[in-house]
Amino acid sequence: MSHTYKCSFKECSSELITFNKKDFNAEKQDITHLNKAFIEKYKLFTKSQDLNATDDIEFLVTDSFWEFDNIGVSRSIETLKLEDHTQYKVTFNKAEYLLKSAKKYLICGDCDKGPLGLIVDVEEIANPSNKRELCLLSTASVV
Repeated sequence: MSHTYKCSFKECSSELITFNKKDFNAEKQDITHLNKAFIEKYKLFTKSQDLNATDDIEFLVTDSFWEFDNIGVSRSIETLKLEDHTQYKVTFNKAEYLLKSAKKYLICGDCDKGPLGLIVDVEEIANPSNKRELCLLSTASVV
């Protein structure tokens, strides 16, 4: 069974990424949760504005923006470093990572609206020398 995430902006509905739920982890894609404060800090678009401050938001995590079918990437936003020292944790491929900085926004490849997610630099908690880049697509911003 496959699942497709689509842009939720009015009159767009572009298919952003499709994955097979049965082979979800095998495709190096995963789901993680971050709190609403993360959405607010990075001003990510959400289709549902009735979220509580304590609500966790689901994010699709991928290795690269090349795994998307139709996604755009903004210019650098490295001025949005995590200066408040909040420890945001991301789970990916059964490992936990700490977010170090946000590099770029993810936007719809058709309508150019967003931001729908972020490209972030992370560091593995169990092995801090393992640093990598991940893409986070907010499921609160897609259908």
